[in-house]
Amino acid sequence: MAALVRHTWPGNIRELMNVIESSYTFARTLQITLSDLPAAITLAPAPPRVDAPSMSVLPPSFVEAERDLIARALAATGGNKLQAAKLLGISRKKLYAKIAKYRLAEGE
Repeated sequence: MAALVRHTWPGNIRELMNVIESSYTFARTLQITLSDLPAAITLAPAPPRVDAPSMSVLPPSFVEAERDLIARALAATGGNKLQAAKLLGISRKKLYAKIAKYRLAEGE
């Protein structure tokens, strides 16, 4: 399993399907083992690990700027959330989520 996870799969799902199918066909037992996999899979070096940034690690300045922008949009529209969402270019549902996230009270 580690060898399969380590491979970069440039052919995407089709390549994976072909590897599984051919490995199963030539497997010596009912279970696919490392020796049943093609050398391109078993000898592949591990790709560099790239972690996607989490929203929780955003710089405070971004979080503060977003909160301030939402608060100003609400103030500019007199608290009208539909109009504030339009002004911000986001859905009303997304605006409600951000209001809850930043704990913005009415009139802030």
